[in-house]
Amino acid sequence: MTGHRRTGTAPAAAALLVVAAACGNGGDSPAADDAEPVSAERCVVRLHGKGSGGATSTLDDDGIALISPDGNGTGWGGLQWEYETEGDITAAADIITAAADGSACERYVVHGFSNGAAMAGALLCSDVPLDDRISGVIIDDPVTDSGTEGCRDTDVEVAIYWTGALDEEAPPGTRCDSIDWTCSGDVLRGIDAYAADVGVEVTPSPFDEHRWYLDTPLPLMWLG
Repeated sequence: MTGHRRTGTAPAAAALLVVAAACGNGGDSPAADDAEPVSAERCVVRLHGKGSGGATSTLDDDGIALISPDGNGTGWGGLQWEYETEGDITAAADIITAAADGSACERYVVHGFSNGAAMAGALLCSDVPLDDRISGVIIDDPVTDSGTEGCRDTDVEVAIYWTGALDEEAPPGTRCDSIDWTCSGDVLRGIDAYAADVGVEVTPSPFDEHRWYLDTPLPLMWLG
């Protein structure tokens, strides 16, 4: 996959994060409310895990808008991202684009965690057109299913973070329906096969638990 730009190991962060159950949110963002979205030229659109939901938009210290829309389906008593079909991915892409539009983003990074990471990978590798404002995609501790098979060539930056925690809970070959995980396909394939499809090397996460690397420096590097 020559179109993907390889991203090396990023520095570890000392962020204090909420420990998440597998495929959950794993973050410390506030719950979404009716507040007006923030506006910024540079943005990160965060895709939550299964059983979680969106969050209020905020600006970080570098003036980057952090936007967390709700997923396109329900699961585990909350929301999730569904990406089994092209229609599912199109619906998710529309949500992401609308979120970026709502904050007047001129360039943005998609950063998904767990179920949201698998959604990000499926979007990157599908035939659904990518918004040309997307500068990069971060796939953070994904569900390693079939969503990246046949991945297309793109010019966006891509990185995969991996804690290894999901392998301990559900090693490659585990049937998704046996553990109630949302997947593309029936079984987990493992991070090596998943990353090989995307065409990037795996970057170790600074965490060894299933946590969202919210303080990754990559968005600032990619957005300038």
